[in-house]
Amino acid sequence: MNSMNPRKILGLALGVVMGISATAADVREGLVAYWPLDALSNGDSQTLDVVSTNNMTAVGFSAAQVVPGKNGNAFSFPGGPDGAAAARYLYFQDPGLDPITGVPRDTLIPVANGPALTVAYWVKGKGTGQNDRKVVAMSSSVSTDPLYTFGTHSGGTDDSFDLYVRNGGNPVNHFRSGTPFDDAWHHVAWTDQNGVGLLYIDGVLNTNLTFVRPPAPIRWDIMSIGCVYRPSTGILPQVAFTGLIDDVAVWERALSASEVQDVFSNGIAVPVPKFPPSISVQPTGSTNLLVGDDFTLRSGAIGTRPFTELRWYKGAAALMDATNTSLAFKGLQTSDSGAYTFVVSNGFGAVTSVVATLLVSSPPAPDLTNNLVAYWPLNTVEGTKTPDLANGYDMTLINMSSTNIVPGKWGNAMKFYAASASMMERENLPEDALSIYSKSTNFTVSLWVNGPGPQQDKRIFSESSSTSAQPLFNLGTHNGNTDGTIDSFVRSDTGATGNHIHSLGTAYDNTWHHVVYVQKELGGVTTARLFIDGVIDPGGTGQPDPRRPLSTVITSIGGVRRGAAAAPSRQFTFEGLIDDVAIWSRSLSAEEILKLYNEGTPTPIANTQPLVINRFRSDLPAVALGSTTTLRWDVSKDVTAVTIDQGIGTVLPSTVVGIGSVDLIITNTTTYTLIATRGAESLTNRITVAAIGGIASNWSLLENFDRYPEGNFTSNGFWSDPQANTTITNIDGNKLLDMGTGSHSVILQLQKLAISEGQTRTLFARAYVARDPALAMTGFFGVTDRAYRFWGDNNDAGGFGPAVIPSTVSGSLMFGANYGAGNATVDTAGPVLGSNVVYNVWIDITNGPLIADVETGDMFSVWVQKDGDSAPRELILQDYISNRSATGDPATAGGTLTRPTLDKLIVGNNSASSLLFDDFYISTSGLNSTVPRPYGLTTPIGLGAPELAVGLNTDKVRITYSNGTLQSAPDATGPWNDVPAATSPYETTPTGTQQFFQVKQ
Repeated sequence: MNSMNPRKILGLALGVVMGISATAADVREGLVAYWPLDALSNGDSQTLDVVSTNNMTAVGFSAAQVVPGKNGNAFSFPGGPDGAAAARYLYFQDPGLDPITGVPRDTLIPVANGPALTVAYWVKGKGTGQNDRKVVAMSSSVSTDPLYTFGTHSGGTDDSFDLYVRNGGNPVNHFRSGTPFDDAWHHVAWTDQNGVGLLYIDGVLNTNLTFVRPPAPIRWDIMSIGCVYRPSTGILPQVAFTGLIDDVAVWERALSASEVQDVFSNGIAVPVPKFPPSISVQPTGSTNLLVGDDFTLRSGAIGTRPFTELRWYKGAAALMDATNTSLAFKGLQTSDSGAYTFVVSNGFGAVTSVVATLLVSSPPAPDLTNNLVAYWPLNTVEGTKTPDLANGYDMTLINMSSTNIVPGKWGNAMKFYAASASMMERENLPEDALSIYSKSTNFTVSLWVNGPGPQQDKRIFSESSSTSAQPLFNLGTHNGNTDGTIDSFVRSDTGATGNHIHSLGTAYDNTWHHVVYVQKELGGVTTARLFIDGVIDPGGTGQPDPRRPLSTVITSIGGVRRGAAAAPSRQFTFEGLIDDVAIWSRSLSAEEILKLYNEGTPTPIANTQPLVINRFRSDLPAVALGSTTTLRWDVSKDVTAVTIDQGIGTVLPSTVVGIGSVDLIITNTTTYTLIATRGAESLTNRITVAAIGGIASNWSLLENFDRYPEGNFTSNGFWSDPQANTTITNIDGNKLLDMGTGSHSVILQLQKLAISEGQTRTLFARAYVARDPALAMTGFFGVTDRAYRFWGDNNDAGGFGPAVIPSTVSGSLMFGANYGAGNATVDTAGPVLGSNVVYNVWIDITNGPLIADVETGDMFSVWVQKDGDSAPRELILQDYISNRSATGDPATAGGTLTRPTLDKLIVGNNSASSLLFDDFYISTSGLNSTVPRPYGLTTPIGLGAPELAVGLNTDKVRITYSNGTLQSAPDATGPWNDVPAATSPYETTPTGTQQFFQVKQ
């Protein structure tokens, strides 16, 4: 049997999906400029472009800085302190008009102004320690926006390549990959075809990145080498690179992989011949256009300038004023339907694009029930939810109840209080039509709001992720607390952001206003518009800026929720009233939006959703033998029966609109099976709670990480990992939490083990130094009340609570802490931590009352002992006041306020080095000075070998089993797959000649 390399399959698929143009006959086709950097000219004031006359101006260079390079000579750049003016740099500024003829010059520099580009160069330098230094940059002479740069890691952390793009937003916010800055010569090439970017290092594809690159609000007109140059803004050439640069070249098209390899291996031959025109970007039409829509046809052409014709045609008719690469239509009419082509010619030939077809139709009659995905009238509360009348996508209330129901715009409304962090949320299933941003290209979100303005960065509608802090779709209040305008914010999975776009109209002034967001894709281009009170908003800072890919699973009203349901992070909660929230999986017309404004949302015919078990979880995966845990479930609200085995029985009486819980004393490692029934339908879910013995008295186990597989820690169901980059690592047979390197944190909800105000408790943890302790280290672990998003939330004036902060000082790693409300200074104390050593850490915590302007509240002391050491533990920090302020810091972290209960265990890291963590315990009551349990991997009590028996029951095979998950396979060697919804005993009708079963623990 022949096999095919999956890497080759993937590479082929990428080439097709990305639509990269076919390999040109000559790699020099579309070459705009090539600076070999072999010599200075014109009195050392320039270096030549050997393709055209786009010579670089040389500042500060002499013959001494022209040194042996990769190909011939290279230029040596001295760099300089961060923010200081570059001592030596090169730049080219598009003159606009030819100084002699007065005719505009078509220099094509910078190439970022076009739809496709390639930038290639050789570089030799050390990246680590060079914070955000630029090798090549494209910028504007009149603004800091736009910007398109290639350089070193923005934090100087390592030797990686760093790409940054800004053009009315941040579509690429420091994308990093590879290690081309290791003080050896490397060839770097970046291609960009309408936002599909490919990075090549030494001729080999390193990685790809897809982002949205709409036209910049201001034209790029400067290209610089060795720095960023923006003279008219008063910003001197800055972030100057230290090292050698050679052979810089730019194309107005995306080179193919073979062409990049050709340039890497063979360089660029000169002189460059003349080329006939060719179409570099084919236009894309659209057949779903409606009368009144705006639409733009876009194409691209390369070839030797000047072009003798550059024109759009409709059929055979030339369009007289259409002599640009784009053809814009405002307020389309049916008469605009037709077949369009783009024609380009020069003295060496002519070319015609493919046909782009436009079909413009009259809008259908308004029907607001058509494609209505969800409708929350917010009139009633059922248990802990408010119903969706369209598809049963009910919202769960957070810090809300029926007391939040008030008179609204249409019937009742819900009142949200920022101080109590009230909001609503729903974690959607893969089969749901929500989250709407991820599931639909065209969609509409509508809601009524009545709240004060300004409010800083509060969210009225949001979609987010359960595993990452990156993807976000938000409608809310002005992020700068400036006025009462609508703020729309979109950030993709890769961090590409549409920035905070503000409406011109006001929506927050303590009166009711109707807000509608409409997104539509036409011809491969996605646009969005805001409507306020039935009328399209002209935009204050522009129109909303869509981004993709956006992998959201959580839909929220009145705030944002990120992270797993077991460890959610909730922020940006709104102050005011919200009513009549609805979502459509299509773009409503202007006529429909006006009807919606005047008449409200019609009540749809409700659709019955499939029976589901949204969640069945214990609070913790493992608990101390004999202690209590809680089982929680969320099932379809119309179930007719809910049962749990192991003697628990029916739990339907304690299930309200599908949500319920039960407290259990764990006396053995036990697998619990939940069965949800609706009529003849039935679904099963199963969880195991491990009982851990040998734990000293007055300790409750929080986590020992032994119940997780090695590798990625993101989707564990108990912890929230917003940056999704922590792992479980095996060290000498024991599993530990590895924070890796970089900036991130993980959070565990303490649930019923939270430290209430007035309580005194001890948090125990183990820390293991797995990397060089002399490397820069900043991390923390402790307890908090805060809703976390990023590492930066630790550093605001609100503080985060009693925590130990490992920090490197003068090459020595020690434990430390903050003292005092809002204080970010870390006091470190002994012992000096060594590599490959386990340390026991106790934090004695008193959660005292927080009083504004008075330095009281949390008090904590820290004890440390080398694990297994016969010496007593050492008190290193005594009676510290935590940095948690009484009022929090409403200006940051989503306006999070300080709350009385320390309800989260949090572990964070922001450094090149990190600690590994294990064995988090909390005292059941009061302080505790003992070691909870010996260090090492734990074996659950009572988890014996699984039992499996197979027999016959009439014409069915009957399988009974215990302690695990039933799997089946067609052969004894596999492949093994879980048997869906299997419970013991399991019966099945035999098929085929043989079937194998096993139980997996």
